[in-house]
Amino acid sequence: MLFLSITVFAGVYLAPSTAGPILEGRTARINIGTAWADVRAYSIHVETGYATCTGNGTARTCGPCPIITERASFRVTWWNGTESSLNDIREGETGEVKNQFRIKVKNISEDAYVENMDSGACNYVEANVTFEFSPYVECARDSDCPSGLGCADYKCVKTECDTNSDCAEDEFCMNRQCYSVRRGTCGYIANHSWIDYECCADGDCKTGWRCVNHSCRRYRFCAMMEDCAVDEVCSNETRHCEYIPPKSACGTYANHAWVDFECCNDSDCPPHQVCRGNRCVGCATNDDCAEDEVCQSGSCVKLTGCGLIANHTFTPYECCSNSDCFEEFACIEHECRPVPCPCGRVINHTCVACTPTPTPVLTPTPAQRQSPAPTPSPTPTPAQSACLSFILLFACLPFLVGTVAKEGDSA
Repeated sequence: MLFLSITVFAGVYLAPSTAGPILEGRTARINIGTAWADVRAYSIHVETGYATCTGNGTARTCGPCPIITERASFRVTWWNGTESSLNDIREGETGEVKNQFRIKVKNISEDAYVENMDSGACNYVEANVTFEFSPYVECARDSDCPSGLGCADYKCVKTECDTNSDCAEDEFCMNRQCYSVRRGTCGYIANHSWIDYECCADGDCKTGWRCVNHSCRRYRFCAMMEDCAVDEVCSNETRHCEYIPPKSACGTYANHAWVDFECCNDSDCPPHQVCRGNRCVGCATNDDCAEDEVCQSGSCVKLTGCGLIANHTFTPYECCSNSDCFEEFACIEHECRPVPCPCGRVINHTCVACTPTPTPVLTPTPAQRQSPAPTPSPTPTPAQSACLSFILLFACLPFLVGTVAKEGDSA
């Protein structure tokens, strides 16, 4: 069951979508939420009929070709690559591949002409078929799911929410529940809403207009390319401006042709490159490069030199060697600092210490050795002189007293 999850749900068939008419071998895409199915009219069989003919020779005429039996076979390719087939469905009948899809053949038509005038045998060409397609899914509405779950993209999922952003892209939030966006017949879902296309088929446009890329466009006669839009070509067969379908999801129209871009997203480029201006380049800004690189002309260039490299920026140091400083300075931790030199001078960033003058040693002569100089007596200090005078006074006192007495007697 292509649309059922691991959890078992009853499942339902969606309301049929009509496709066609498509010619034998052609494919119609049926959108199923965010998934799809490509339904190919694999073969259309029309049983050979015989017209009623009358007369002979050039006067022989034949009536219209009868339609005996018509059957169509289909091959369905799902979005995930799996395939299924349904064969020999008559006009007005419905075929089914159980728990996958149903197809009802609404109409088979063709052009017919008498190919053999003798037998009246007919030939049938340009056979085409119009059909209805109903895929089998988990759910079509919330009521198809168990309690506590809601239907989102035709699957039963948990639906509690506060805002639309809590729900799937094809859901909207109401009363804290996610509900499927109501789909129209021709449009797409964006930002949790259904947006109608202007058209999905030529019949959606007015007479003389065609549906091109979901927009109605006038089907114009042309004589040269300049008569057509840039995404059209002037057809030599129809003499009308025919739309040029894009060849890829990444490109543009130029000079009435589709031109592929080198890239539209970073993921389109090789590793270590980014997409800028639809070209794969090494970088567009410094942020696309490593921390020690800068972006130059679309390439990451490594920063080098003597300095600090951080955040794609080079900041030079004051110095990286002594030669970057004045002679009296040395480079220490990338800074020019004075060279300590308390005694001496700085030469070539190095302190050259001073050399002290030696004291001369005198050698005495032989005469000096025989007659050494007399050692001078020390000179007494004032205190020593005072002390000496005091001692002499007491020592001489009796003599002085006797002398004075004799001089008195003589007088």
